[in-house]
Amino acid sequence: MTNPCPPHRRQSAATSHRAVWCAIHPPCPETGWARRLSLPNIFAAFWELRYDAFLRYAQLRLGDPLLAEAAVRASLKDLAATWPQALSCDSLAEVAWKTLRRHIAEGCGRQLAITAGTRAPMVLSLMYMALPCPEADAVALLCLLNLTADEAAELTGADPGTISSRLRAAHRRLGHDLGRRLRHAIPKSMCG
Repeated sequence: MTNPCPPHRRQSAATSHRAVWCAIHPPCPETGWARRLSLPNIFAAFWELRYDAFLRYAQLRLGDPLLAEAAVRASLKDLAATWPQALSCDSLAEVAWKTLRRHIAEGCGRQLAITAGTRAPMVLSLMYMALPCPEADAVALLCLLNLTADEAAELTGADPGTISSRLRAAHRRLGHDLGRRLRHAIPKSMCG
């Protein structure tokens, strides 16, 4: 039986699948080989679609590329471990988003101790303390990472209308110039 996928697609699917597994299980220091595991290609595709946005969000929240990468990898590993259960949930994207937020929350505690006194992590921390987490996420995704409501909804598993209403609620709580004030307080290198 021949494979219906064009050769360039087969190679990229195999490459992306291998990249996902190397992210979960870094190469063994002694042999240099990644541990071999088997999950469906849909897992690799699901994660690949979200990886860049998850990493940008984690870098924004944590202010450190290494901690951000660690949080995203830990989320990937957790999702892989619970993949069959996650598939049975109403929103797979929401499960992945909550997993990422949990790992970022753990990283935030470590990062605030490291960067005490620097402006960007403190501004974001204050925003996350002043707003409910879903509203603060809406501000971060739409105002700082410049995602559309549809893109943020796809990423988080929420409805686009819900994302927009969370942003409006954040504006009511903190003022309509919230996005502008945050963009001035946070270096462009941390935003999208």
